[in-house]
Amino acid sequence: MLIAICAAFLALGGGWWALEEGRPWLYGLDAYVYSFPLIMMDLTKEVSTPVPTAGEITAPVNQFSVMTHYPDASFRAVARTGLDTLFAVAWADLDKEPLVLSVPDTDGRYYVIALFDLWSNVFASIGKRTTGTGAGSFLIAGPGWHGTPPSDVKQVFRSPTRFVWVNGQMQANGPADYVAVNALQKQYKLTPLSAWGRPYTAPAEVPVAAGVDAKTPPLERV
Repeated sequence: MLIAICAAFLALGGGWWALEEGRPWLYGLDAYVYSFPLIMMDLTKEVSTPVPTAGEITAPVNQFSVMTHYPDASFRAVARTGLDTLFAVAWADLDKEPLVLSVPDTDGRYYVIALFDLWSNVFASIGKRTTGTGAGSFLIAGPGWHGTPPSDVKQVFRSPTRFVWVNGQMQANGPADYVAVNALQKQYKLTPLSAWGRPYTAPAEVPVAAGVDAKTPPLERV
């Protein structure tokens, strides 16, 4: 990135002396470009998780929020949203151990769950196009995990970062389809690997950290 900026600067008539004068600015610009996705994603996580229980847009870490109806024009949780799908979203923390993502059989209904790392890259995609629409479980592991996955998981996905944005969308054919879609979405589940193979229920209520700014949009904070 820095080389490309320097080349463009010289092409516009800047001499080497001017380049030396502007080097601190160029380094600062390069650092901003490098760091922006990490900060933006972390702030998005911060405003999406400071709640004791799961709702439509927000949920505690390692739990799904489930959108039960199409959003109206006031929706500002993300820059834009689809008008033919309903979202179910979670922020996964892989610091202590991997998580197992379980999905139901959608009986051919289109859905996709994109796994974003903190660089905002999609490192894996689960759903009709890639893994089918049958019920299944998938292990999501962090960069430092070197264990053995359970034999009953379909695939293992390794994240380059500790946190993962689990971003799911499911086909919804109008308001009359909400009940069917919501019933499927609410079967999405994240289970810590240490609890896999036995009954597990996510905490009904979790403590909320004090001092989190959940009102200012992440882009404004950046």
